[in-house]
This record gives sequence, structure tokens and C-alpha cells, in this order.
Amino acid sequence: MLASIGSGAASSLLTALFLHKRVTSLGAQGADDPISTKDTLRDAFPILAISLTSFVLLSAADLWILGVFRSQEEVAVYGAAARLVTLIAMPLQITNLVLPPIIAEMYTQGRTGTLERTLRSFSTLSGLPSLLVLIMFMLLGGPILRVVYGSGYQSAAIVLVVVSAGKLAAVWAGSCGAVLQFTGHQGSMLRVSLLTSPLFIFGALLVVRAYGPVGIASVTAAIAVLQNATMVLVAKRKTGMWTHVSLSPSRLRRGLSKR
Repeated sequence: MLASIGSGAASSLLTALFLHKRVTSLGAQGADDPISTKDTLRDAFPILAISLTSFVLLSAADLWILGVFRSQEEVAVYGAAARLVTLIAMPLQITNLVLPPIIAEMYTQGRTGTLERTLRSFSTLSGLPSLLVLIMFMLLGGPILRVVYGSGYQSAAIVLVVVSAGKLAAVWAGSCGAVLQFTGHQGSMLRVSLLTSPLFIFGALLVVRAYGPVGIASVTAAIAVLQNATMVLVAKRKTGMWTHVSLSPSRLRRGLSKR
């Protein structure tokens, strides 16, 4: 815990220093037409609500529900598997750190065709390594869990595979959430989150007594597929752009060569 707090504080300090240098170099740009606090809060509140909803749905609710109805050992096994699933999502997380300014710039310029190719190319680059990790988990999930956590955790192999499959669907959906947030449609993303979250709670409560960690993992994966498929469709309707993986080599080359 102390190491985590220390590294977070150091990261925040360095970020503040670098940001200060960037901001001061901008001078008085935009001083004649500043963004009001009202406009800032109007755009920021949905993103805050989305973040809170995602935390409850993806990082906490499954463990909370499992902890209420099942044993501590099952909670520990499920939590260990859920930690490893981060490897599936890591390529998309890195992509989503790069894409926001590109999305905002190109969408504002009306270059939606080029932006769509870029988005789908990035989705493909994120999706292929995630697929390889899922295959590795399917073939060697038990041994990996035993090496990382110990012999008592290899029973979570099926949980690892099921949750990873749902996470892979999210990765293959691409940066649909980032597209909605950085094109002014964060309210639509919030509505999707608010509609799918109660479904997860209901489904988890329905299966936890009978099926335990595997049941929770199945509901988690199913809601991840539903939520991301819905956001892909909403992003297409709102912006005219698809964001999901493209398996066409020519499309991938065009997307990466045009910016």
C-alpha cells in the first residue's frame, strides 16, 4: 500500500510539472473566448458518472456480491483471476491514451473517413495481442495461476477464461467509448452504462448462489459483450464511424499510413 501511494504521488508530481511547462508555453491563446465553468461541468459530469459506473460494474460489484453470498476462498480465487484479465485489456488501454487528441482533432475537421480507418487500425493492433493472451489463458490458465499465485488458485482457470473472453469483446469493439466522449456524445455513453449496470446486478444476484464464481464470471462477460456492442452501434449512429476490429490487411495499412 505504501509503495502504491508513493508511486502515485511521484507520478502526479511529475505530471503536474510537465503540464505546467506545457500550459505556460501556450501564452494567452483562447483568452478572448474562454470556456465557461458551466460548459466545463456540463461536459465533465457525464464522464465522472461513467467512471464511477465503470468502477462499480467492472472493478467492485462482482467481488462485493460474491463476498456476500460465497466463501472468502471463492472471493480470493475469483479476484486473482480477475487481476490477470488486465493483460487482455492492456493493449486497448494504451491505445486509449493515444487516441483522444486524434479523435477530437480529426472529428472537428470533418475527416471522419480517415478517422474511422485510423480507429479500426488501432483496434486491430490492440485486438490481435489480446486474442493471443486469451488463447494462452485457454491453454495454460491453470499453470499460469499456479505460478503467479500458488497451487490453491489454479481452480480459477475457467473463471479466467470466461472473464477474459468478455474483456476480449470489449477490446475488439475498439475505442467506441473514447469516440463518444471526445466527439461530444458522452451523454449517450452514460445512458448505455446506466442501462447495462442494473442488468449486471440483477444477473449476478440471480446466479451467485447456485453457480458461484463461474456464474458471476459468465454474467460479467455477457454484460461486457452487450455494453460494448451497444456502444459500437451508438457510436456509428452518432458519428457515422465504426470502431471495431478490421481483419482486412489493406484497411490496416491505409489506416496506419493516413493520419
